Amino acid sequence: MGAWWSGPVATFLNTDPDRIGERLAHEAGRRRFSSEPQQLRAWATQLDLLRTTLTALPQTAGWQILFEFPIPRLGGRIDTVLISPDVTFVLEFKVGASQFDAVALAQTEGYALDLQDFHAGSRRHPIIPILIATEAAQPAQTSPLLLGSGVTPVLKCNAPNLTELLSDLARRTLTP
Repeated sequence: MGAWWSGPVATFLNTDPDRIGERLAHEAGRRRFSSEPQQLRAWATQLDLLRTTLTALPQTAGWQILFEFPIPRLGGRIDTVLISPDVTFVLEFKVGASQFDAVALAQTEGYALDLQDFHAGSRRHPIIPILIATEAAQPAQTSPLLLGSGVTPVLKCNAPNLTELLSDLARRTLTP
């Protein structure tokens, strides 16, 4: 059971976001999940934000993006997994949220740990979980440069600072 939509970042950037949203809604219905208007708006916001962010990154060749990636534990799904040659990002979006609550932080960390446990390809590189509360006042936070593998502490970010955070992390973690 794979992601509801996945592909190279270049394919994502060249695909109409409405088509990706339709695919996500179709997969939700197929799996008997609700596609409430709120969920559809959240996906649209997430797709737009990621399109802007990934277009601004200097280097995404070889990167993959996965939407609604299922995790066996409790039937959870990671909003977005972004895989570069050197690091895996777990992106959990809380569209409209203005705070980083403890439940969302634990959820994001749990997804990263589950990815490490259940996705063999993620074990060789650092896994960086990022909680994006789109309306939070707090700017992005970064952590020290990572070496080796494993899950880092959850980083917190708002929508306006996602591009800066991912650019900084990519610059510091990707091999030249």
